[in-house]
Amino acid sequence: MNPAAHGTDTAILAGFLLISLAVGIYHGQQVKTLRDFATGGKNFSTLTLIATIVATYASGSSLFICLENTYTNGLYYIIARLGQPIGMLLMGLLALRMGEFMKNISVAEAMRDLYGRKVQLITATSAILKGIGFTAIQFQVMSKILEVVFQIEGSLSLWVAVGIMIVYSTFGGVRAVTFTDVFQLLTFATIIPVLCGIIWTKLEDSSQVITALSNTAVFNPKEVVANTPRLMSSLGLFLYFALPAFNPQAFQRIIMARDVKQARNAFAYSSIILLLFFIILAWIGILLLTENPDLAKKEVIPYLISQHAHVGLKGLLGICVMALAMSTADSILNSSAVQFSNDILALPNDSEQEEAIGAARLCSMAIGFLALLLALYSTDILKLLLFSGSIYMPIVTVPILMAILGFRSSTRAALVGIAAGVTTVVVWSILWKNGDSIIPGMLANLIGLVGTHYLLGEKGGWVKKVAPAQSK
Repeated sequence: MNPAAHGTDTAILAGFLLISLAVGIYHGQQVKTLRDFATGGKNFSTLTLIATIVATYASGSSLFICLENTYTNGLYYIIARLGQPIGMLLMGLLALRMGEFMKNISVAEAMRDLYGRKVQLITATSAILKGIGFTAIQFQVMSKILEVVFQIEGSLSLWVAVGIMIVYSTFGGVRAVTFTDVFQLLTFATIIPVLCGIIWTKLEDSSQVITALSNTAVFNPKEVVANTPRLMSSLGLFLYFALPAFNPQAFQRIIMARDVKQARNAFAYSSIILLLFFIILAWIGILLLTENPDLAKKEVIPYLISQHAHVGLKGLLGICVMALAMSTADSILNSSAVQFSNDILALPNDSEQEEAIGAARLCSMAIGFLALLLALYSTDILKLLLFSGSIYMPIVTVPILMAILGFRSSTRAALVGIAAGVTTVVVWSILWKNGDSIIPGMLANLIGLVGTHYLLGEKGGWVKKVAPAQSK
């Protein structure tokens, strides 16, 4: 590689990291309480909320997974991935029913108000474990980009990049995370369409795309429908993406809003932007297939970089993916830190409590360190993604989603549902090692929760309307 070229791209990377650090530190100076650290004062504009929602969901792993799987799995993957913007839209609609939760600063705290301290601890623990796994995925992406794009090998450079992200996330709170997300969203929202246009202009004839698709089985609708087992697997993944999981970051983005209507609008617009983002990425995958249909899955990203990213643009593409990964990881670190301080240690969050903020910051650094270690020893990004989901969704998603829909029950019913979900995930994973245990685990949780409620005659049931709580 040309040393001058390498220097140009590295300078672009260094500039991006320094700007992210400066933006994060500047906007994080107003943190006085743990509530500030978690919700940023609830005074964000709708555009800012949209930016941080999209930046959080459009992760660095999404870019890699989307390009590689569109190229190799075609319609099977595209069908599955369309579930994510649908899930985001449903999340916005359900936000209208979350008035009673707008006073909370975490999903675990909301679960405490519903089902007690034990369920709060379980929720916070599962959320933090999921956060470590998903943050590790983003660090893997950052490591790959540093190696493939910037030709920087070894873990030292990754430690530097991760360290910068941990610093602004740890000390700046959610305001720092949010405004760095805005900057990072603008970065990849500009570069990805440009890259798509460059690849398109290199095609000799646009009809090549139609020819390539017609000659590829995974893009032939008749072939896709005929392969029922593979299609059912794709539909199962679609359901996984479409379910409003109410992960800690999504819940946090809702309670950051001034009211439920602003949250609804932010998620609705974000779903449209996220859909456009995935359409562009899928189109890039199709264009790469048109150019070269003989690549192995692991060769797709290196081919894209070597063939279409010249000096300067290669650095811009690199920071684009770094932005995607960092904007997701910093949100996870923040929400996990809040749950450790507020929900596991149960430290006060409304006064100028240095102990609570200090604990949150220490947790943020610890999670970042653990996630980095996991990233260095795990290889399959999609498998790690599903494993991380299995830690949280079969435990938390069902009871919080049912509560938002208006179902109330006892702590005992919630614990039975959680136990059923965890047991199903473990047994399913042992019996079917390659099977997705998330949906069966969630179904078991639902049966355990509702079944226990009605069989034991617990108090509660369906509530027509819950009065919204006032924000503190």
